[in-house]
Amino acid sequence: MDLLFYRDPANSNLVYGNVHDEAVNWDYAQKMVSDKNRPKGDVQDYWRSCWDAKKDEVLDWEEEDPKKLKELGTTGVGIFYDEVMKEVHPAEVQPHLELLFKGTNFKLTGKPDFIEKGLTIGDNKTSKTKKPDTFIAQSAQPVIYSLLKDGVDGKPREVRFDILVKAKTPWVQQLKIVVDSGYRKGILNTVSAFVADINNSLAAKNFPPTAFVRKDWACDYCGCKDLCRKVWGLPVGDSKIEVILKDSREAGKASAGDAAVIEKLKKMKAENDTLTEKAITEIKRNIVI
Repeated sequence: MDLLFYRDPANSNLVYGNVHDEAVNWDYAQKMVSDKNRPKGDVQDYWRSCWDAKKDEVLDWEEEDPKKLKELGTTGVGIFYDEVMKEVHPAEVQPHLELLFKGTNFKLTGKPDFIEKGLTIGDNKTSKTKKPDTFIAQSAQPVIYSLLKDGVDGKPREVRFDILVKAKTPWVQQLKIVVDSGYRKGILNTVSAFVADINNSLAAKNFPPTAFVRKDWACDYCGCKDLCRKVWGLPVGDSKIEVILKDSREAGKASAGDAAVIEKLKKMKAENDTLTEKAITEIKRNIVI
């Protein structure tokens, strides 16, 4: 989608999480230099200012109230400050890490939120509900962060997810995993095989979709979902934009009473439809069966 310049509608959870991340890392950047947190009230004020600046990016409120989310986020970042941020001592904040695959133009990149003065790599997250203990172990993110920072044969590295659970009364969940060289070799083998598949697809100019076999939540927000129907004939459902624009109840849930949200979604869909029509002929020409 990024290569074709399709756009997806940002939902309230995404923007809420981005604002939380920005406020926390604003404090960590200061603490990396001074070894002191900013005053909690300043961090909360920064969260509120960021929310005011970014809330218009939300094109799917999912029945949430923007004003209540602002207050919830202010409370939540305060709790996060007391329970997490005071204990973090970052040596690096959002470092850009990358690994180049030999003989290709592909880079594996990552940007963890912080690397502590000890060995811990940390990532700030928000969630509507408590995550299962397996959440971090089943994620490739910790292993990739360690691979990018430590190489294949480096020392074991602890990776931690600091999660603000966006409940009526926000609370903090922390999940940890220790990544060793065996774990890093496993993910490198997996990524290398994936890169080989991409190289084969580039050579054949053939990129079959994964929607039919994946059927996960991300497909609902995919701006180019129509390609799966019109190019490959897959029986996929409507995208989230289509659902909202077809159903008045869904439109009400998404817009939070703001008609401008619906107008933005209509414009986004029109732009995506134009890109779809341009892509269809070229993609069909290169399908290999």
